[in-house]
Amino acid sequence: MDKLESWVQAGLVTREQASAINEYEEGQSSGGLSRGMEVVAYLGAAITLVALVIIMGELYESMSDWTRVGLGTIITGALLFAGQRLSSGDSRPSRRASTLASFLAVPGLAMTTVLVLEAVDFYDSNRDTSVLIVALVALALAYWLWHASRSALQMVAFALSAFATIMASIEATLTLPPDWVWALGPAVIGVMWLTLGTSGVFAPRRTSLVLGGIGVLAAPMFSTDLEAWALFGIATALVVAWVAVPLTESALMGLAVAALVIYIPATFLEFFEGQTGFTFALLGLGLLLLSYVLLKDKVGARLRKDNE
Repeated sequence: MDKLESWVQAGLVTREQASAINEYEEGQSSGGLSRGMEVVAYLGAAITLVALVIIMGELYESMSDWTRVGLGTIITGALLFAGQRLSSGDSRPSRRASTLASFLAVPGLAMTTVLVLEAVDFYDSNRDTSVLIVALVALALAYWLWHASRSALQMVAFALSAFATIMASIEATLTLPPDWVWALGPAVIGVMWLTLGTSGVFAPRRTSLVLGGIGVLAAPMFSTDLEAWALFGIATALVVAWVAVPLTESALMGLAVAALVIYIPATFLEFFEGQTGFTFALLGLGLLLLSYVLLKDKVGARLRKDNE
């Protein structure tokens, strides 16, 4: 593990290649839990977590404010401890359990922060500021956990925390209509994650690109009351597809195609509902574009063959 990290730092291999090597070597090892026992372990953990939530729900009203804070602190600390403890294991199941425990610690800390703000009578009287504080606390922990592990699940927690922080910042500092807020937030986080994933700053790269694509492509869906929201969706899908092609990221391209499947019919229903002629024109345009791509590819292949 340390050797692979030194190779990454020296630029001999990428972080994705190092992860692939590590997974291959782990797959050759017969140590650790069997798949069935790992499922049983996850089932036991899930049942325990649900039981704790139910118990807390039943006792919540009878607890004092600082008792709730103490309980939240204990649970969050236990999750962080388990995550760090299990991360030192050599087996893949222990690493997965470590990632899951650390992931759950982020909402655990966010909830504990809410309880602290309620205990000091700050949350209800300063709602926007409180939400921003909670989001920033969760973001700090999520970033630290992601930076330490560079795992996909921690990247998800980091992205969600960043999204919450951006939305809370917009709400607290800008006076925008709700539709603009919900259109701007996902778009900003999506562009950030796409840009930093493409440049290699964020890893795993594929997770970063997929999260960025989801943010950019989902922005129009959050703003359906805005005029021409579906056309905005088509434009964002085409931009994401343009980014995905040179990166050869099939997952990102799949998201772009799925968005086009959603936004093109939505545009038709918005502006051309009941106009049969437009439907056939749309079909003809689609077939024309497909024919152009196929013809260009065929001609290009022939030209390359002649040049050889």
